[in-house]
Amino acid sequence: MIRYKRAAALLMALLVMSVVLLSSAAMVIEADHNCTGADCPVCRIVTALHHIVRTTVSAMILLFIFTAVNALILSGSASTDNKRADTPVSEKVRLLN
Repeated sequence: MIRYKRAAALLMALLVMSVVLLSSAAMVIEADHNCTGADCPVCRIVTALHHIVRTTVSAMILLFIFTAVNALILSGSASTDNKRADTPVSEKVRLLN
């Protein structure tokens, strides 16, 4: 089951990266087109691609920051979980009256 999750995560990461790379490549290719004016379809496509790249990269940065903060929080709480309180049960003390 873990293999399928890892494969799905890898596939999603590759898809996101391919969208970013292909959008960037299309913007570079169409940067020097012959613009027809205010209603240029190529300019609208380049603007849409720019928006896609900007949004995707922003989401990736936020995801990276969230993951880093989450890892720091979990690593800090993991070190305190190992410190157990000494109780009579953990010390195996018999309470005889």
